[in-house]
Amino acid sequence: MLYERWLLHLQYNRFRRCCYFVFFLFYKIVSPVRMRKDCEENNIQHEATLMSLRKKHNDAVAEMSEQIDQLNKMRARVEKDKGTVRMQLEDTRAAIEHVGHERSVAEKNLKALDAQLGGQQKKIDDAVASLVRNGVASTKYR
Repeated sequence: MLYERWLLHLQYNRFRRCCYFVFFLFYKIVSPVRMRKDCEENNIQHEATLMSLRKKHNDAVAEMSEQIDQLNKMRARVEKDKGTVRMQLEDTRAAIEHVGHERSVAEKNLKALDAQLGGQQKKIDDAVASLVRNGVASTKYR
């Protein structure tokens, strides 16, 4: 029985040493290979992700560049239209000023003509009164 125990103990120790050896091999030899393989797979996956992100980024940059070009064209068109509207506004203002000046001149002439008309009307009334008096006087003598 002691011999059997000793034998079992010896077998157990051999098994334990063997396990340690396998463990050592796995982590010291096999593990770096596996780690290298995992690292390479991760690098490939990250490169694929990076390429995908770069493509998305380049597509977004191209789309935004197109939008910027369109906005610049629209801004140029708006600036041109704004210049045209400003010129039309200046022309309209000048026309309004001219019409206002012509109106004031016309009102001044109207007042002068009204004054002349009043004076001529007074002369006509005086002349008619004079004729009427002279006419009445000449009819009396006939």
